[in-house]
Amino acid sequence: MKLVAILVALAVLAVLGTAALITPDYFAKIDAEMKPPPQPNGTPEDSTKSSPGPPAANGGRAPAGTAKKNGGEPKPAEPARPIDNCARLAIIGGQGDCDTYEEITKILDTAPLAYNRPDTMVRGDTIEISLVIDPTEQGKPSARLKGLIGKIVDEKIKVSRTMSAELHGINFRVEPKGPQKRLVTKVAPVRWDWAVTPLVAGRDMALTLDVNIHFQEQGKVSLPVTVRAYRDRIFVDVAAWDRIKDIMAEITLVHTFLAAVLGSGGLLGAIAWYRSRRK
Repeated sequence: MKLVAILVALAVLAVLGTAALITPDYFAKIDAEMKPPPQPNGTPEDSTKSSPGPPAANGGRAPAGTAKKNGGEPKPAEPARPIDNCARLAIIGGQGDCDTYEEITKILDTAPLAYNRPDTMVRGDTIEISLVIDPTEQGKPSARLKGLIGKIVDEKIKVSRTMSAELHGINFRVEPKGPQKRLVTKVAPVRWDWAVTPLVAGRDMALTLDVNIHFQEQGKVSLPVTVRAYRDRIFVDVAAWDRIKDIMAEITLVHTFLAAVLGSGGLLGAIAWYRSRRK
């Protein structure tokens, strides 16, 4: 029994001693020991993470007009694709942006042109004047004008898909009148024919030949833009005998009048002479 009492007394003393040791400072010390040690120089806790680079000058956004490539390296942005105005305006052989009609005209294909140019005509007589444009590059267009009156003129001009030609003059009757449009392709030559009749006799009577390029946006109903591709002034002299014929017609008219007057006077004289003989 004495042994049991001694063991109980020792247990009580151990409990009381432990309680004396457990103080608020004791728990604070344990809490401090459980915290991780501070990292030097403020380095993030996870040393495997790379430190962020300096912020971009424009608030972290990539510069305008660049795209990221290969882990963030910027590359120049691709330029905007230009509008294919050549195709939109149906330009034959056009290679370029076709931004303006002046640029379009410079890059158009060329084709040979030929027409007959008369020097003299006769008032009231009708002749044929023809024009040929040949983009096919097969032969000369002048070969298609054999037998026509006048000198054959050969030129090279810019051509578009739609073209027009007009022959006009104040002192001439020209059929057909006005600009005559044609579709120009590389499949076959294009031809214009006019019947021309001079109405007045004289020297240097002017005819004007105009050849025009027409631009019109496909699928649009807006008015086309017209650019002159070629112009020629054709000066025609009326043959001399035609003017003489005019003079002879005037002389004939005067002669008829005088003959009538003189004839009347001669008749009156003959009647008076006859009467005097009977007295």
